[in-house]
Amino acid sequence: MSPNSSPTRLTSVDASYYQSSRPELVELVPFSAKRVLELGCGEGRTGAAIKLRQGAAVTGVELEPAVAQIASQLLDDVRQADLDSFEFPWEDASFDCIVAADVLEHLRDPWRVLREAHRLLARYGVIIVGIPNAGSVEIISALIQGRFDYEDAGLLDRTHLRFFTRATFTEALVDAGFVLARAKSIFAAPSMEQGLGNSPARGTLDIAGATIHYQSAEQLRDLLTYQWVFVGIKSE
Repeated sequence: MSPNSSPTRLTSVDASYYQSSRPELVELVPFSAKRVLELGCGEGRTGAAIKLRQGAAVTGVELEPAVAQIASQLLDDVRQADLDSFEFPWEDASFDCIVAADVLEHLRDPWRVLREAHRLLARYGVIIVGIPNAGSVEIISALIQGRFDYEDAGLLDRTHLRFFTRATFTEALVDAGFVLARAKSIFAAPSMEQGLGNSPARGTLDIAGATIHYQSAEQLRDLLTYQWVFVGIKSE
């Protein structure tokens, strides 16, 4: 999501980004969740899918004013705000589930937002976070070739300020008070997931002229994962 606070126009690339829905996150929202907060809600398509699926009341926070206005037509409540400076106005335990897809990596202080999310969730509430994988073969390949080139979209989106691997984001969740329930892999292409199932538990990958040795199926999955979807639980 762009860090610019108030653009008057969005490019076609920007527009398509805000219009997307994330069914792979929606399916992880507990059916028991009746109060949902979506951080970086875009035009509200994901939140609207949650409402349709289980009748939840969905609140959204969105940076871009024009996009937030569209989302307000689909969701129950939308706040236009920059999450880096947003003073979360809700009382403790106000939500059963919080969704943050493709947003925390754009923030100066995502750790503060995770702590606030923990405060806002009821006991046994769930946080669902989509985060790019900084440990993917795509980035490793570029680094081997001496490159770290920012792009308009993708893993090295030029608006990304923070980078996480599975291990480092798990630590961020735990430090904020959550218990990790699941780390789900999203792959850049179905063939990568299929290849994972056919690969030996230990082996090598040839990447940009270098040989990478992996020691377990989990380590191979870490390398092939394009984006992680984390599910954390507030246990206390």
